[in-house]
Amino acid sequence: MDGFSDDGLGDAGAEDGCEVTTDAAADPGRERSSDGAGGRLRGGWERLRMDARASGTGQAILAGNDVHIYGPAASGNSAGRSPITPLPLLPPPQVDPFQHREIADRLYDVMAPTSDLRAREVVLAGLGGVGKTQLAVQYVNRVLDGGESDLVVWITAESREAVLSGYAEAAAAVGLHHADPQAAANRFLSWLATTERRWLLVLDHLTDPAAITESGRDLRPQRRDNGRVLITTLHSDAVLRNARDRLLIKVGPFSHAEAVNYLNDRLGGSQRAADVAQLANDLDHLPLALAQASAYMLEYNLDCAAYRERFEAQRLEQVLLRGTMSESHRSTVAATWSLSIEQADRIRPYGLARPLLELASVLDPNGIPASVFITEPARTYLARYRTGVEGGEEGRAVSPADARDARFCLRRLSLADFADEEHRSPSPPVTVRIPSLVQRATRESLSDERLEGVYLAAADALYSAWPEFERERSLGQALRANVEALRQLAGDVLWRSGVHPVLFRAGGSLGNTGLVATAVEYYEELLRHVRKALGADAPDTLTVRSDLAHWQGKKGDATGAVAALEAVRVKQERILGLDHPNTLTTRASLAYWRRRAGDRNGADTDYIELLPAQRRVLGAEHRDTLSTQAYLALRRGETGDPAGATAALEEVRAVQERVLGADHPNTLTTRASLAEWRGRAGDPEGAVSDYDTLLADQQRVLGEHYPNTLATRSSLAVWRGKAGDPQSAVTDLAELLHDQRRLLGSDHPNTLMTRQSLAEWRGRAGNPAAAVSALEALLDDRRRILGREHPHTLATARVLAEWRAVASEGNGGGD
Repeated sequence: MDGFSDDGLGDAGAEDGCEVTTDAAADPGRERSSDGAGGRLRGGWERLRMDARASGTGQAILAGNDVHIYGPAASGNSAGRSPITPLPLLPPPQVDPFQHREIADRLYDVMAPTSDLRAREVVLAGLGGVGKTQLAVQYVNRVLDGGESDLVVWITAESREAVLSGYAEAAAAVGLHHADPQAAANRFLSWLATTERRWLLVLDHLTDPAAITESGRDLRPQRRDNGRVLITTLHSDAVLRNARDRLLIKVGPFSHAEAVNYLNDRLGGSQRAADVAQLANDLDHLPLALAQASAYMLEYNLDCAAYRERFEAQRLEQVLLRGTMSESHRSTVAATWSLSIEQADRIRPYGLARPLLELASVLDPNGIPASVFITEPARTYLARYRTGVEGGEEGRAVSPADARDARFCLRRLSLADFADEEHRSPSPPVTVRIPSLVQRATRESLSDERLEGVYLAAADALYSAWPEFERERSLGQALRANVEALRQLAGDVLWRSGVHPVLFRAGGSLGNTGLVATAVEYYEELLRHVRKALGADAPDTLTVRSDLAHWQGKKGDATGAVAALEAVRVKQERILGLDHPNTLTTRASLAYWRRRAGDRNGADTDYIELLPAQRRVLGAEHRDTLSTQAYLALRRGETGDPAGATAALEEVRAVQERVLGADHPNTLTTRASLAEWRGRAGDPEGAVSDYDTLLADQQRVLGEHYPNTLATRSSLAVWRGKAGDPQSAVTDLAELLHDQRRLLGSDHPNTLMTRQSLAEWRGRAGNPAAAVSALEALLDDRRRILGREHPHTLATARVLAEWRAVASEGNGGGD
């Protein structure tokens, strides 16, 4: 059967030439009119209605509440083909003001009959509130306005039964009556597969993709050149993804420009541009949130600045107005997303989506390392707060695979987004992104007590996910960003009963990555909070002070570090005792910084006194005990016993490899000391070989940018010069300096040290004038950064004087 039968399309001789069949009982709140105009129809409808009246050919059918069918009426001559007078969509209405989007043009292009990209079935998938339905409304209007379709069927596809019912009513509308909905639906699908008419089927708000895609029960029409299917859904299931003639388009929020334009149109353009832009950011550019926020502002006569104050201080449900909104905007964002979460919880592994989203809600919306969610603390939280458990899952532990799959449940419902492991390079790591408004709505659904539990569980998970040494800078950066996001929300929950270890880990990560100045600022702020919460003499307060002193030393103030550590040591010995592990750690740090400040004798005394205490309290094979042994071995070499130093270092390395592992940073550090003493013992070529092998291992284990890796590059360059290749030393040091300036900054102590080494090797390579020039610039910087009397400043001045003498002997230089 082709065309539309007289039976299915009503009486073309009705009073207005246009019949609208409605079921008012299905939606008492929606106004209807007998002539089909409706309270919300605009000029385009009136124009086409008048055309239909004049020709006696137009018809629109609204079947029930959920199915809307638009197409041509049959003429009195059933033998001929009906003229086409498409009428525009009634419900759902297009919002006013409507913000045009670039993605709308893409949708039209890929579904256009003349496009090389033509897709006969397009799925618009995205988070609730991003405007999927409105994009579909705009597309349908555009198709109808262009006369591109003879029949449009719109079904709200919230269940399989709703789709079947919609197909049955559509079948009746085209004259394919049957009492059984399934049989009527089959007839309609067959009609779509054979008719020459141009048709468009919209399945809006598809709640369960399986409802229309199950094998043997597929309710999608056969794809034909004259037919198009448009689906809107929260889901991005594999069954809906790209295939032949099918395209899944992920719909996100407005672009920043689109969000700003929408707010200006809605609010009349009288707002300060900066305030509008900030509000758009606050609302994640989400169309539903922008609509409800602007309605609130108009209702209470607020400008953007005043609204943003309320937005920060009040709950979302209080500042997103919905009562006077159009029908498509009446649900709150929280209610919209709650339905998505419920659906995600019904996907295997059952009941894990909500607790996983709770954990994610207190972390960084821009990216949470996926490894955080498979840690033991995260899995413990998921198991404890599993929701809506079914299928015998209750009480079962959550495996790493379950935790991994749970985040895929969030993605399937468009509550999260992340990179596929199958399509990514080894770095950066996979990160999970959650819209910040979804996070806020999730947090606001929790009691204060429950939320504190989420904070602590998230902190435990971050700490557990942190590698002992950070090979991937991107992973460390992401973890630090998540700690900062958590700290901003949790506040004193993370130090009220003692400083959570993840805060120490984050601070150390900053320094070890080369962000030494930032690490100092971080510990200074942490100290203010902890001192206020715990008291000046609390053990954790003293630990924060000790760590702060260490990074102040790394920043270049070795003398200040010694003074600060002395003060901490005195308090720890009095409060914790001489043999407390925290006291021993501070004593080791104090000895280290005494040496760096130039007091080698004082450092030797400290280390000699420390070693027996470490052996007694920590054990002979503890890594801190072994580090102290390694230092004392180095001092044997420096005092004239290189063979004894090498033997002692070999002994330490053997224990480290057995206890800590060959790839542990402490083991690698001992190998660096061995390479150094091999060179100092008269074997520069051997030192080059050892450093070269070590560098490869450090790059593999620690990463190319880790401070110890950079230090080995410096040592390797120097020993290449000492082995007879000064030009290679210059080349290698110049490359290292470039990386240090980029990674550590121009004023970092290690960067300054490399500048001095490079200057000296330029002189040794035959250019003393270049050495003098570089050392003069370095001396000015050392005086500015460290002061005139700092040991490093004085050392640079001494070296400069030596190279000036060399340059003078060569009459100003020698190339």
